[in-house]
Amino acid sequence: MKKDKGLLNYHGEAQIQFALKQLVPFCAKVFISCRKEQRDLPHYSGLPLIIDQYKDCGALAGILSAFEYQPDAAWLVLACDMPRVDSLVIRQLICHRNKTRHATAFRLDAQSFPEPLCALYEPSAYPMMRKAYASKAYALVKILQSLNPVLLQPTASQSLLNINTPDHYLEENLK
Repeated sequence: MKKDKGLLNYHGEAQIQFALKQLVPFCAKVFISCRKEQRDLPHYSGLPLIIDQYKDCGALAGILSAFEYQPDAAWLVLACDMPRVDSLVIRQLICHRNKTRHATAFRLDAQSFPEPLCALYEPSAYPMMRKAYASKAYALVKILQSLNPVLLQPTASQSLLNINTPDHYLEENLK
């Protein structure tokens, strides 16, 4: 994207603010995961941050850092590049949560690939994620598959759309 996806505007405000507002009704605390070099940027000022403690492992860094911050918490993860995720999507995820499983996620397609960045990770997932990190297996989709998650079909077919390129962003904003 070549810019901070959290600052993109889809709903009349920065996506990071929109995402926070979607999560607040469902979570006791909401945090933004960011890299060390992002923490002093003006748009992160005053926001509750968890600084990534891992490098070069993608989104796994944020999830592991969250578990290190509070290992006994279940972590509801939402990527900032998913502007169509709203309270209905989050409610569906939470309502189908099974605490005896390691995770709850949406299936991306007919092959049942889970969406790892709109998912709920139970504390029991943490040791398995650490083990994956230690073996340099950073692919979050594969890690999530290994957790044998509860897999849900999203109610709205395009609700988990990721916006990853400037053209895709422009196209989304023209709708």
